[in-house]
Amino acid sequence: MKHQKYILLILVLFGLNAFAQSDQSPFKIWRLTALSGQANIRGNYRESRIANGSFENMHSESYINGILQLRSQSYFVHPNFMLVSLNGIYNPETRRSTYIGIPDYSEKSNNEGWDLSTTFLRKKNFNVSLNASNYQSIQNIENLTRIRATNKYKGAIISYQNKVLPVSFAYTHQKSDQKMLDIVRSFSMNQEIYQGNAHKAFGLRDYHSFTVLKTKTKTVQDDVVFNAPMQTITTVDFLELSDEISFDRNKRYTFTSALANTNEYGTINFKSFSAQENLTLRLPYRFVLSNGYNYRIAKQDLVDIKYQRIESGLSHQLFESLNTGVRYEHSKSDQSNYIETRDKAGLDLKYNKKIPNGKILMSYNYSKEYQTIQTPGKSTEVRREEYILQDNEIILLRNQNIDIQSIVVRDVLGNTIYQPLLDYILIDRSPYIEIIRVPGGLIPNNATVYIDYRMQNPVGHFEMNSNAWITDLWMYNNVLNVYYRLYTQGYTNQSSVENQVLNTITRHVSGVRLDFYFLKLGVEYEYCRSNVLPYEGMKYFVTYQKMFKKIYLTLNGNLSDYKMNYEVTPRRDMDASCKVAYSVNENIRINLDYMYRAMTGRGIDMKVHTSKAEITTILHSLYFTLGADIYWNKSVNSRINYRGVYVQLTRNF
Repeated sequence: MKHQKYILLILVLFGLNAFAQSDQSPFKIWRLTALSGQANIRGNYRESRIANGSFENMHSESYINGILQLRSQSYFVHPNFMLVSLNGIYNPETRRSTYIGIPDYSEKSNNEGWDLSTTFLRKKNFNVSLNASNYQSIQNIENLTRIRATNKYKGAIISYQNKVLPVSFAYTHQKSDQKMLDIVRSFSMNQEIYQGNAHKAFGLRDYHSFTVLKTKTKTVQDDVVFNAPMQTITTVDFLELSDEISFDRNKRYTFTSALANTNEYGTINFKSFSAQENLTLRLPYRFVLSNGYNYRIAKQDLVDIKYQRIESGLSHQLFESLNTGVRYEHSKSDQSNYIETRDKAGLDLKYNKKIPNGKILMSYNYSKEYQTIQTPGKSTEVRREEYILQDNEIILLRNQNIDIQSIVVRDVLGNTIYQPLLDYILIDRSPYIEIIRVPGGLIPNNATVYIDYRMQNPVGHFEMNSNAWITDLWMYNNVLNVYYRLYTQGYTNQSSVENQVLNTITRHVSGVRLDFYFLKLGVEYEYCRSNVLPYEGMKYFVTYQKMFKKIYLTLNGNLSDYKMNYEVTPRRDMDASCKVAYSVNENIRINLDYMYRAMTGRGIDMKVHTSKAEITTILHSLYFTLGADIYWNKSVNSRINYRGVYVQLTRNF
């Protein structure tokens, strides 16, 4: 970051020179067209106490820092010849410390760096864009974890639009370094991406696109669980051809195709080819026939996968209220030591009707699935099984009798290996495994992850029947919503299914929601009977937003309280927050914030309090701010107490 102050100085000097020019002709060797920014100075005092077991550490500091931020736009010769956007932020301090980045409400703090983007011939068929940036920041994750991040980026895009074959080429180079400030964890990535794309339409009824992608990635991950830093070097070659063809002018009969080939080699070796074909026919009398075929072959390590799926569905819309449909699906997954065949048929009904001052929605889904499993071997390696980890949801791995020690959880790119207890928790629900993400870890809520594991092979066949019923009733101009959900899953005609327990489920969910202008609240009861994981629990939520003359108040609260039948400790997840903004007059504003989060259950016990008070006054375009922060975090083995005050003077221009 040593060059940032020079970049900002150049912006200021050129800006003074540019605005002094009087010639308003669009042709100029160089002209600055926009310049804005912010400058502030801030004094801080902080103290904290961190305890891990019997070890306790005290820390306090006081220092002064400042921020100078500028945003500019300019051009050379003419705006359509070379347009330049240059932005910079400089964050000098009297002293640097790894303690920077306090627990607060900011997604990012202590941000400094610069970014530059340039576009040549932006209104021509042939144009070039150049981009570069260099930023450093402290990232706060859910008020639980702080990460110092440095990101460097540079890239270029060349585009040529023409009537024969429009093409574009892109290159990006990104370097990223992340280091947790509370525990010994770091991650660095150096990645280059080369991409080419061509697209073509021969008429009004077709569109074709071809993409070539090459990615070179090197990562180094240093974690408390590793004896030495783990390094991966991976290259990915990717090709994709997409086509869309309509057989009539109104596009009622449409065919789409996507062919993709992936070759990943280096630390991770993975090859795959996939074809996804779809044909949609919009027939007379509001009938729609959808047909699809999916084919995929893949190889990773010693595991070969061949997968095929055929599906077809016929739906019908009667007036505006009733939608009906039937569907059929056949799939076969042929892996090393594992062959699985599924045949599934179903019926769908959906009724949506307006009633006085409201509406009613009812839907019903029935599925019957026949499954056969053949396993000549004793165990199977499962690769890249996809899951979405959501808070307040019970997520079981799909297969049974999994070796819990063999489970590896990665991000979707495969570069980051998440760690148990730090990023996720595994609970043995024999014969299933439950996975829970840890708040404050590296896995965001609702994030997609890939999981590898080894399992014992089941053998046999069975029929599965499932039913889903949904009823929603909105009343009083959609202010009140009463709903009920029912889901059942059962088995018939089952043979000897070795090493497998079939999960029979009956799940009831009922709730009431109120949405009345500034107030939203609800309560939900869930009861699940299951031979694997029976439970029952309540969910509550409330949101309140109201403006009282000069006071703006926001309240949010969520509580999930579940009782597992086989566990003594209930699973409880609670978060509550309050924000108050009070405008004493047009020059004085007071902000108060408070957040509380608690999570308890099997293998996790965490409580977090965060509060912040701030008063801002305006005097002749100067903003004077006085604030205080209090933070308290308690988990199973650690405790953090933090207090801090600050004074800040800000000027926008």
